[in-house]
Amino acid sequence: MTLFDFAGQRMYYQMHHIFITPRLSIYIVVFSLEQDPDAALQGEDAECGLTQLENLHFWLNSIHAQAPDAPILVVGTHRASVAEDIVESRLAVIHESFAGAPFAEQIRNDGRVFCVDNQVDEDGRFDQLREQIATEQDHLRDFKRAVRLRWLRFLDVVEDKEFGEE
Repeated sequence: MTLFDFAGQRMYYQMHHIFITPRLSIYIVVFSLEQDPDAALQGEDAECGLTQLENLHFWLNSIHAQAPDAPILVVGTHRASVAEDIVESRLAVIHESFAGAPFAEQIRNDGRVFCVDNQVDEDGRFDQLREQIATEQDHLRDFKRAVRLRWLRFLDVVEDKEFGEE
């Protein structure tokens, strides 16, 4: 299995379409629950003028445009850092924004956000997320399909070059 972590900064956006594919891909779109969905992006992305929610939709729409049948899991992080009532109100805004969106049918977990925190996992939310990923993997059309040996050799060469091994 290969995992790609797309850089979230706008300067890398032009390359993302190369890696978004309709086959053998499960997309996990991650955002922080600490940020108000209506708050403007910060740092180097502030100049684009998008809100956190608009940025989330940008990613979901990008995936839908390139891979309209691929499963998407939406994950909100820092759950324990935000008061429960604020989490609930932010999730309500986000879930409402999914209604009728082109990507809505692709969002797994009944269209709901997985809320996690890497500091606290007393309720097994990471286990639930792992189970959902495994379930989605088993439903991918080409999962467990034979791969040509030369493709595997190519991957070995790329990985060796990527990590400076020769």
